[in-house]
Amino acid sequence: SIRRQRQMCIRDSSVTVQVRARQWAWELSRTEIPANQPVEFATTALDVNHGFGIYSPSGRLVAQVQAMPRYVNRLIVSLPEPGTYTIRCLEYCGIPHHGMTATFEVR
Repeated sequence: SIRRQRQMCIRDSSVTVQVRARQWAWELSRTEIPANQPVEFATTALDVNHGFGIYSPSGRLVAQVQAMPRYVNRLIVSLPEPGTYTIRCLEYCGIPHHGMTATFEVR
C-alpha cells in the first residue's frame, strides 16, 4: 500500500531537514544534503500557507509540498545531482513573495 511504502521511506531516511516558512523567508535546520540518499523535509509555516518548491541547479522543479500553519508535511526526496538547489515559495503570500527563496547544497 502507499501508506506502507511511505513508512518504509521515512525509516530509510537518515537525514531530516526541519523547514519553517514565514513571510518572507525559509528557515532550514541544515543546508548541506547528501546526494543519492532519501532526505525528509519536515515542512511547516509560522503564519500563512506557503508552497515549498525545490528547484535543481538547472532550474527544474523537482519536488513540492505545502507548508501550512499548525501542521507538518513530510516530503521525502533523493537528489542525485550535486550542486546548489533553490527553494521558492509557490503560494502567493504577500507583496514580497517573489523574493522568498533559500538555497542548499547537495554533495
